[in-house]
Amino acid sequence: MLERAAIRLGCRLAAGLAAAFAIFATLISLAPAAFAQGCVMCYTSASAASKRGERALDHAIIALLLPVLSLFVGILVFAWRRSRAASARSAEITGVVANSLPENELPLSWLPHTH
Repeated sequence: MLERAAIRLGCRLAAGLAAAFAIFATLISLAPAAFAQGCVMCYTSASAASKRGERALDHAIIALLLPVLSLFVGILVFAWRRSRAASARSAEITGVVANSLPENELPLSWLPHTH
């Protein structure tokens, strides 16, 4: 029962994060500055560059993108491992509680109340 509730909560959280990411990505993609059209100087220098200059700009973009992506992936991996460890601890705790009773014995609170 507790596992199902945790799974449902995880699914809701994942769906909420996916929706928030989709909204964020849509808003960012609609921003004119995201397409580098707002900076006239950048556009002029990139369009006037030779093939070698274009290649240098491509390498510069990759060089600036790699540290950011590695940090992003590292944080996601850290969060994923931490959540797996927490769910394993939770499952271990609920397993201990469920297995603490003898096999054929129910706790008294589960018995129907008779008056």
